[in-house]
Amino acid sequence: MRLKNIYLSIFLLLIIFILSGCNNSETKNLDAKVNEEINYMSVNLISMLNKLNNISFENYYVTTEEVSKDSNPSSEQESNSMQSSTEKNEEDKSKNSNQNEVGGGESDGGQQDNKISVSTIKSKRILSEDRNNVNWTTIKNDIESFYFTWNSTIIDLYKIGVNNQDILNFSSKLDETVVNIKNENKTEALRLLSELYSIIPIFMNSYSSDNNNINIQLTRSYVLNAYALVEKNDWNTINDQIKKAEEAFNNVMSDVNFINQKNYNVNKTYVSLKELQNSVSLNDPDVFYIKYKTFMGEINLL
Repeated sequence: MRLKNIYLSIFLLLIIFILSGCNNSETKNLDAKVNEEINYMSVNLISMLNKLNNISFENYYVTTEEVSKDSNPSSEQESNSMQSSTEKNEEDKSKNSNQNEVGGGESDGGQQDNKISVSTIKSKRILSEDRNNVNWTTIKNDIESFYFTWNSTIIDLYKIGVNNQDILNFSSKLDETVVNIKNENKTEALRLLSELYSIIPIFMNSYSSDNNNINIQLTRSYVLNAYALVEKNDWNTINDQIKKAEEAFNNVMSDVNFINQKNYNVNKTYVSLKELQNSVSLNDPDVFYIKYKTFMGEINLL
């Protein structure tokens, strides 16, 4: 009897161990999933904010266009113009005959073969962009995609213990954002997208113990709040938001271990933040956007 009880105890311990292991594994998987979802939200909200001012973190972009192989220099065109109409007609017949043989009788096959793709690298700069010419179609598609993704994210945030009211606040503000983007209201869209981003650090506070990551998100959030206010020329409030960004980033800089790991990048981020702060006194949107682009590039490396 005593031996039977021992076996039963061992069996129960094994069951408890297996179940606790499964729970730990599920928790880790959920944490990783939520982190990916938070990262998706962060990247896409910033992308939409930037698109409202035609700002890109890339300094160059590639354009591709199709050109005809028959595009000849002017000297060749002059030479060709000397051909008689009879010779041209004969050449056209010859070309059509060849196209039919190669394309299997399809009339457009030769036309496609007669074109080549040419790629061109172009610079993308703040001062040369038209910030009033907003591509609303792209932004509408982005916010709709974001909207559908948010529906599945809600469930994971509930599971991980995020405050219900914070989730409801995000959903309500997202609805309002969709309406303003649909109506192509740039000023309100900027404000609402930045406010949506400001809820991300609140979400993270509910489940994450990574204070540095939370403070980096807070820093970024305050800068985005300032960025959204440039459209209104509210430079006093912009200055207040940049000061809050500096306070949040000072918490990152007080972590000795983090500084030792990423000293160079932390210092560059801080310098770019101070440069952004110094630009506020000029009350010049272009200068602010240039400094903003530099800062966001640096903090994204942390």
